[in-house]
Amino acid sequence: MENKRQVKLLEYRKLNEEMIIPALESIGEFKNAELVANCGRYVNVINCVSCDTKHFGGACSCRVRYCFNCLHKRLLCWLVVLIPVFEEWYVEDNYISMLNFTVRDSMPLKVPLEMLENGFRKLYHEDKIRRRHWKERFPGGIRSLEVKLGKNSGEWHPHYHCLVMQKGGVFEKDYDWLIEAWHEVIGHNGMKVKQKNGTYDWGWNGHLRIKKIDDKGNKGILHAVKESLKYIVKVENKENGKATRNFYRNKELFEDLYTTLKNKKQTSTWGLLYGLKSKVDEDFKKETVSSLMNFICQKCGCTEGELKMILSDTSEILYDVPRQMEKGSPTGIGQALKK
Repeated sequence: MENKRQVKLLEYRKLNEEMIIPALESIGEFKNAELVANCGRYVNVINCVSCDTKHFGGACSCRVRYCFNCLHKRLLCWLVVLIPVFEEWYVEDNYISMLNFTVRDSMPLKVPLEMLENGFRKLYHEDKIRRRHWKERFPGGIRSLEVKLGKNSGEWHPHYHCLVMQKGGVFEKDYDWLIEAWHEVIGHNGMKVKQKNGTYDWGWNGHLRIKKIDDKGNKGILHAVKESLKYIVKVENKENGKATRNFYRNKELFEDLYTTLKNKKQTSTWGLLYGLKSKVDEDFKKETVSSLMNFICQKCGCTEGELKMILSDTSEILYDVPRQMEKGSPTGIGQALKK
């Protein structure tokens, strides 16, 4: 049976080839396009010395923001870090809620993105009363940016997903203060919104949705984390009920997206989750073969394996890692490529 991670790797490589590489090349980002093209091409395989079963041992990462393989790998890193924290939080009879902050769809991307960023800053940082109220209700949390095209407007729709930790086992939807505060900072900025009937409304530019994560098991928490952190740019948009990826194929749209999101953070944490982002970044960058230290063959149970670096398309062996390496030795992909 093929390793699920290997199958996903091939799927994401195909998406990169069909969408991301051409999009990057269309705006002159040839270096990043080359990095994406090689992402996941060099794969670590652990061979069991007893039965010769091959086990997937990781793949190189390009770390380009739009690479589907890297987006998936970063999500896995977040899952490893967040799930145990949230599980422990539920054991203490607390719960997690999901907040979605939205703003009016607009073009170019800079317009709604600045409205979103400025609104959240006013809500969380600038007003002392709101900030104190926020910290009391949400002692810890994570915020993630997602950008897509509005399915009705066809314009940019940036929004924030927040997973917030809340104390107490009873969920009371007493969030009028938060909705009112968001509308106050975002909903009356003197920008008119065109209605379906052709008239204009000057009073609404954003909204806030709140949902409690009811399931205390892995399924509920897992789904919430995946929904909130799976990507910064949505993979697909739907028009007339059909999936399309038009902003990747449209040079002007992708250039607007690429330029505006450059150096923008996707995630940030606060309170009880502060510092976890650094942990995730550290885990994501690791290209060591530490998995070999705890290797157990899933077929025969042998604990001794040999690490080989191969081309995923041809299975050509590029580099063998000695079996007798010491724990913590830096024999990662980066060094293998230098040899």
